[in-house]
Amino acid sequence: MNIEMNIEVGKIYKVIHDRKGIFVLQVTSVNDEWISGIIIDGETNTVLRENKSYEGDGIQIRKSLASFSLILSPSEKEEEDRNI
Repeated sequence: MNIEMNIEVGKIYKVIHDRKGIFVLQVTSVNDEWISGIIIDGETNTVLRENKSYEGDGIQIRKSLASFSLILSPSEKEEEDRNI
């Protein structure tokens, strides 16, 4: 599912995860296999209630099970529009 993308610490991404569903994540760390961050919108879908994560919770996800779409801040969006 994952299309190779450069995930950056501090950026915000819409995540579509094979097992955990769809949520918005602010990335706090990245390595070859894992991404950690804080859920800033949405919640995870899990089989066990005690494994569910909510807005404000920290979470670690495996890159290979997710796709990511960068969400631009208003200033980043404005700059991108100027560069088109």
